[in-house]
Amino acid sequence: MSKILDQNDNYTYEILQDKDCIECATFLAYTFTKDNPYEIFMKTTFEQFFSDALALCQAIVSTNLSVIARHKQTNQIDGIVQGIDLNTPDDEEDSTADTNAGEEKRADPILQLIHQSKEDYIKEYEKTHGELKQNSVAHILMVGVRSDCHGRGLASKLNQVFLDHVRRQGFKHVIVDTTSAAIQHIYVTKLKGTVFKSVHAPTFITKNANGDEYRPLEHFDSNVLLVVIDL
Repeated sequence: MSKILDQNDNYTYEILQDKDCIECATFLAYTFTKDNPYEIFMKTTFEQFFSDALALCQAIVSTNLSVIARHKQTNQIDGIVQGIDLNTPDDEEDSTADTNAGEEKRADPILQLIHQSKEDYIKEYEKTHGELKQNSVAHILMVGVRSDCHGRGLASKLNQVFLDHVRRQGFKHVIVDTTSAAIQHIYVTKLKGTVFKSVHAPTFITKNANGDEYRPLEHFDSNVLLVVIDL
């Protein structure tokens, strides 16, 4: 499989390779901890996000589904869409699954909420299509573009290349979770996706270590959407 999927005057769009993981994790950690409202709300440090992002990159690189945008002049990676087959065990999909020995796994309530939405989607999918099989539904886990590249259409182009790529692999649907209005605009308005589920984050209830119910996102005033795109 060729690693170059598409190109234009400024970028080549390539399949993520092992050698790209550290660079991708670095720019994702910098961008998300600086600009992403949820990571700011959670007070996520660069080191915490980098560790999770690197573990995710290394766990999914062999699937050949993730796509990067590499600038032709600088050779710098300016964006990434990280994807996986939805028919994948949760421990492989969890970005913190490969935490280093001795490190405490970072609790992330948004991942619990997303997991619930994903399970609801799978139940509805299987009512219509039968058992979820491989190469049926792709799941976008993370989308990141360097801060200084925002507003140039890079995220839209990168996502379109990703959709074209997974379509060629036989996938029929793509799901993505987001709290970002900008990303929601790309998937719903530009890429013609539909909102399967929307949860107002402060209403999300889970249980703490003692089994008591609480609202970990009570003060995070945002909606968490699961968007479905038919290919």
